Amino acid sequence: MFRLEQTLSFLIKPDLSLTHPMDIRAFFEKSCGKWFSQRTSQHLNYSQSEWGKSDVFIDLLEPTDATVQQVCETHGVDSSQAVCGMQVKWEGFLGAEPSKQMGLTTLVAIASGQPNQGTLLRYTIKPQPFSSTVHYVLDDQDILSLSSNHDGLETEERLWFVSDNLRLRTSIVKRPDSFDTSSFVSEIRIVSVPPKEEA
Repeated sequence: MFRLEQTLSFLIKPDLSLTHPMDIRAFFEKSCGKWFSQRTSQHLNYSQSEWGKSDVFIDLLEPTDATVQQVCETHGVDSSQAVCGMQVKWEGFLGAEPSKQMGLTTLVAIASGQPNQGTLLRYTIKPQPFSSTVHYVLDDQDILSLSSNHDGLETEERLWFVSDNLRLRTSIVKRPDSFDTSSFVSEIRIVSVPPKEEA
């Protein structure tokens, strides 16, 4: 019972150091660390469910980071407009695949003149290389909504923190004439990144 109480306390413990609403950098910073992720997806066209579990590693990247510079160059965007970046690495098992899968994606937030909405440059290396532009809105409840279009598929995603150590995500993928896939993801923080010491 004591272990259960400790676990629940860890998950629901609030972070009083953050002010609300957050901007995109604060959301990225709060996402940093190692997470255990569980995903359930429903393929709507042929009524098939798929599950997955993985370890997710998230790091904040400063605007001067070489990876941020490379992503901006790939998208043809002046790197001086970068606010910050976030690198997401994951490894785990998807569906019935017996072998471990891996992924690596970098997101770069571009200055827009508005603290709660703008553009993210996405550059994925694994499992398949591709780049895309994502529009984001971060509302006054600290819910991050993402929308993008790639290869004719429109994706809408929402991310929010139930607590400092529990993050949820939902997504839906649409084709021009139908819905394709819906997903629900829960993520539990395993290791957080210690705050940087002020000079």
